[in-house]
Amino acid sequence: VVGSSGTTPSGSPPLERMKPFMAVDGDVATQWNAAVDSADKSCWLVLDFGSEVTIEGLALVQRGDITHDAKDHELQTAATQDGPWQSAGSFVGQECKPPTFSARQCRGPNQPGAAAFRQTFELPSPATSRYFRWVAKTRFSEYQLYLYEIQFRFSAWGAVALLLLFVMRFVDLPAG
Repeated sequence: VVGSSGTTPSGSPPLERMKPFMAVDGDVATQWNAAVDSADKSCWLVLDFGSEVTIEGLALVQRGDITHDAKDHELQTAATQDGPWQSAGSFVGQECKPPTFSARQCRGPNQPGAAAFRQTFELPSPATSRYFRWVAKTRFSEYQLYLYEIQFRFSAWGAVALLLLFVMRFVDLPAG
């Protein structure tokens, strides 16, 4: 995460578990608290994948209580982390309520007995870029967005490129 809207929560737990990078850390026990206090204000994350990747779809893991969930959202691409941004796809999230979703899904992923409230979205066509911006244009209420995870579905070659980038960055290979 190389940029985000809102303010970054600080202080003792649980606020230390609510920073922007936590929306992509792979852990549903953490979350991004966008700290934007009006439902008509957008909030966003800018992601730098380190090299070009192709994304075919995405999934959001949210609280599931409607109060803190994204409603209208969009994935955008740009040549730089500062834009200008082009839409790769716009989406409308569903309210978490039976019969579409189980009561367990609508309790938030880290609540006792709960399952993750996860919705998937397909891009109209694959989007290739190094920089992506996810924008929550509206929420179901005036309360701030809690995003536990945003997960991406990469094309087969995009997944291989990310794996290679990870290996080159974090694994110390012997010379020779």
